[in-house]
Amino acid sequence: MSASTGRERSGVPWRSRVFWTVLASTVVVPLGVPLVSSLLPLMRDAFAVSDVRAGYVLSIYFVPGIFLSPLIGRLLDRVGRRPVLLGSLVSFGVVGAIIPFLGGFTLVLGARLGQGVAAAGIFVTTVTIVADAFEGPQRNTVFGINVAILSTGRTLYPVLGGTLALYGWKVPFACYLLAVGAALFVAREFEESADTNGSTSVDDSTERATIRRAIGELSVRRTIQLYGATILAETVVFGTLMTTLPFLLARDFDASAATIGAVIATAMLASAAVAAANGHLAQRYANRSLVALGFCCFGLGLLGIGVASSLRTIDALAFVFGVGIGLVLPSVDAAISRSVSAASNASAMSLRNSATGLGRASGPILFTGLATQTGYRSLFTLTGVATLALGLGFLVLRRARTSN
Repeated sequence: MSASTGRERSGVPWRSRVFWTVLASTVVVPLGVPLVSSLLPLMRDAFAVSDVRAGYVLSIYFVPGIFLSPLIGRLLDRVGRRPVLLGSLVSFGVVGAIIPFLGGFTLVLGARLGQGVAAAGIFVTTVTIVADAFEGPQRNTVFGINVAILSTGRTLYPVLGGTLALYGWKVPFACYLLAVGAALFVAREFEESADTNGSTSVDDSTERATIRRAIGELSVRRTIQLYGATILAETVVFGTLMTTLPFLLARDFDASAATIGAVIATAMLASAAVAAANGHLAQRYANRSLVALGFCCFGLGLLGIGVASSLRTIDALAFVFGVGIGLVLPSVDAAISRSVSAASNASAMSLRNSATGLGRASGPILFTGLATQTGYRSLFTLTGVATLALGLGFLVLRRARTSN
C-alpha cells in the first residue's frame, strides 16, 4: 500500500518509518566516493601510482553496480528488502573500515570492489523502497529528499575527509563504521510489508521475466533517453568533479585535501538544495525538461572551470555544476518509476543503478586518460561545450514539439 494517501500529495512524510529508513541508509552512501575523492592526490603519492591508476580507486568501486544491480533487483523480490539492506549496510561499513590496514594498492582495489557490491545493494534497495511506498508528486519529493541527503553527505564528507587527512590519509576510513550504526537503526525501525518481504513465492520463470517486463513497459526512445541521461550525467560528474578536478586543483593551485574537499562540498551543497525542491519543480515542469536544464548547468560550470584563474571563481562555478546534479538525478529516478508498473519497480531501478555504475566507473578512467592528451583545462572546456549544447538542443526540440 502506498504511503501517499492521494495522487497530488507532495509533502515530506516525516512520520513514515519507511522514509527514515531510506534516509538512514542513504546518508552513509556518499562515504563511498566523496570521502575518498579529496584524498586521491595523497593516495597517489602514498602508493606511488599515476593519476590514472589513482582514479581506479573510484572506478572499481562502481563496477559491481553495472553487473550486479539486475541480480540485486531479483534478490529483493525473492528474499525481501530488509535482509538485503541490512547485509549491504554492514558489509559496506566493515569492508571500508579495514582498507587502511591492507598492505598494497592491489588489495585496496580489491576491498573497494567488495565495498562496491555492498553499495549497489544499498542504492537499489533504497530507491526500490521509495518506489514501493510512495506515489505521485510525493514520490518526487521523497526522491528529491533522497538525492538531497546524498548531496548533503557529499557536501560534508569531502570536508571531513580532507580535515581528517591532516592526520594521515588512513584516518578518514574510520568514518565507514557509520554504516554499521545505520544498520542497527534499520533493524529496529524498518518493518517490511508482506507484499515485498519475499514471502510470496517467485518462480524462476517469473524472475527471468522481470527485467524484460520493465524494459517492455518503456518505449525504446524513453529507455534511451532516461538510461542514457543517467550514464552521461554520472560519467561527467565522476569524471570531472570527483576525479580530475582534485588533480587540477592540486596542480594549478597547490590545494590541500581540505581545500579540495571544500570545493567539492560547494557543488554538493547546491545539489542538495535543488534536489530537495524537486517535488515542487516537478509540479510545474516535466522531468525531461529538468534533466535538460541540469545538463545546461553542467556545461556552464565546466566551461567556466576550464578558463578560471582563481579558487574563488572555481568554487562559484562548482556551485553552478552542483545545481545541475540536483536537477538531473531525482528527475531521472522519478521519470523511470513513473513509467513502469509497481511490479517492475525493483527491476527498473536495478537497471538504473547499472547505468549509474557504468557512468561512474567509466568517468574517472575516461577523463584522466583524456587529460593526459588534452590537459585538464582543455578537457573541462570541451566537455562544457558538449554538455551545454546537448541540454540546449533538447530544450529547443522539446519546445518545437509542444508548439506543433
